[in-house]
Amino acid sequence: MVETNAFASHFPKALKKGYKLGATGYGDNHNVANAGSRRYGVLTSSLTKDSVVAAFKNRQTFGVLDGRAGSSYFPLAIALIVNNQLMGGTVNFNGSISYELYARDDQKLLDSLEIRYGGFDYSSDYYLAATFTNNGNEVTRTGTFSNFAYAMPKRAKFVYAVAKQKDSKNNLVEVAWSSPVFLNYNPSYVTTPTATPPQPTSPPVSTITSTPTPILTPTATPTKIITPTPTTSAITCSGGCYGSSPNCTRNCGTTCTKLSVSQTLSQCGWANARAYRCCK
Repeated sequence: MVETNAFASHFPKALKKGYKLGATGYGDNHNVANAGSRRYGVLTSSLTKDSVVAAFKNRQTFGVLDGRAGSSYFPLAIALIVNNQLMGGTVNFNGSISYELYARDDQKLLDSLEIRYGGFDYSSDYYLAATFTNNGNEVTRTGTFSNFAYAMPKRAKFVYAVAKQKDSKNNLVEVAWSSPVFLNYNPSYVTTPTATPPQPTSPPVSTITSTPTPILTPTATPTKIITPTPTTSAITCSGGCYGSSPNCTRNCGTTCTKLSVSQTLSQCGWANARAYRCCK
């Protein structure tokens, strides 16, 4: 996944390079036990641990810019289906795509919704397939699209959706991003008629993270998390990484030991030698 709100301009650039990334928010609060003030949106059929983890693995995610009025309340959600494939997945297409876009905000109007596409061989990072205004607070938009740039649908590799709202200065800014649906062009592919995906429902605000429901039952299962281990360090350490200050009495009861590059600084997320841990 990628932090779309911090790196919104880099999101389509990464997709264009071929990375299969889901969209998510970020908090930047340096706290492993708290997701922070931005939304990590996940679209799942149930709120069990296995189902949520599977949805993350399948990139059934979206990112939202921030909460409202400094609170942890996030009223905005967005989801996308392309050719009956939920965001995060890959679908075959023969030059035409059908889409279903859902968005909801309980507090502010959805001023603009965009469906964007792009691919490796296009000159721009993304192109617009559709733009919608007058969306109110909740809307489902459906349609088809086949007018690809340079009349070259085979270049298209991804489709994703963006929501825009007006800020305090009345400027239209990006505030939410869906994960992409990845495209595999096959001119001989014949679309098999399928049932229309169920329409998203509108749950209470407190459970907006699970809308729309139900969509797909995730099939992926959580896998074992492998923790990197030092390969060149001759010291033993405990606790976490405490930044560039040697004063770690709160965490260690004493001062911290400064790490060098040979002591696997990369585990702390730094490339230089200004990191300290509880070491001996």
